[in-house]
Amino acid sequence: MYSTSGTLKIEPPFNLKHSAMFLKAFRPMKDEQETIDGAITKAIMINGQITLFTVKQESPRNTDPISYELSSKDPITKTYCDSAANQISFFLSLTEDIKPFYEIAKKEDPKFYPIIEQFCGFHHVKFPTTLETATWAILVQRNPLSAAKKMKQRLIEKWGESIQNGNGHKFWAFPDYSRLKNVSEKELYPIIRNIRRTQYLASLSKDYEKIDEKSLLELDFDQAKKILMQIDGIGEWSATFILSRGLGRMERLPENLKMISPEIQRLYGSEISLEKICDIYGKWIGYWLLYVWASHLASKIT
Repeated sequence: MYSTSGTLKIEPPFNLKHSAMFLKAFRPMKDEQETIDGAITKAIMINGQITLFTVKQESPRNTDPISYELSSKDPITKTYCDSAANQISFFLSLTEDIKPFYEIAKKEDPKFYPIIEQFCGFHHVKFPTTLETATWAILVQRNPLSAAKKMKQRLIEKWGESIQNGNGHKFWAFPDYSRLKNVSEKELYPIIRNIRRTQYLASLSKDYEKIDEKSLLELDFDQAKKILMQIDGIGEWSATFILSRGLGRMERLPENLKMISPEIQRLYGSEISLEKICDIYGKWIGYWLLYVWASHLASKIT
């Protein structure tokens, strides 16, 4: 086993324990990582090579950098190490400046600001890759979350790879595009066991390489959605989900907020409309929803 370590820059405030809490409760990725004492251990795959990473923040101060350790069955070159470090940083949104979001809440939303104080330093935890985000968006469409999760796990065990830590705990990495780009409907169906989703995933495996993630980050949100919606099986909700949960574009809300509506009602009652909340937060509205969601998840695990 090969290993290396280093540090990752952060944009304070940042508190890794909030990221660990979120991952512990986030059902689409539940049990795919280990969260102990605020540290996160997870397997990722880059260019077909599996790597196990552990990130830690040595003290509870929200200004401390993040240390990381990488372990792999294959040699870890400097180029590979840099790629892994960049992916971890993007996954945890380490360098995102969320202070403007906090300032808006403090000045204009006193009912919400206690949640900011509770989760100070919580940055957006994305899916590790856009491909995994898009896959999940297809699997969960009109499908119980538990069934989608089982489909995802079968797909990981078929085309992903596992790696063990020093304690013998096995971690599975979601397959990267090098493993999925030539997968056919015939191969997918026994894993997915649903004709429509099999067709959609086959379309994704065929068309994903046409997606330019840099453009999706830079284009107008609606233009970026249109590009994603050219892939069979990616509609309005899925495109918004991919842009927000996969690429960190937080300027829009998803089309369906049914699951979080009780939390919004608990916070505000009938005193304020969702349209007014959107006006208050502008491009930070996705972060507002993320913190409402984090508050809801925390209540479920405490």
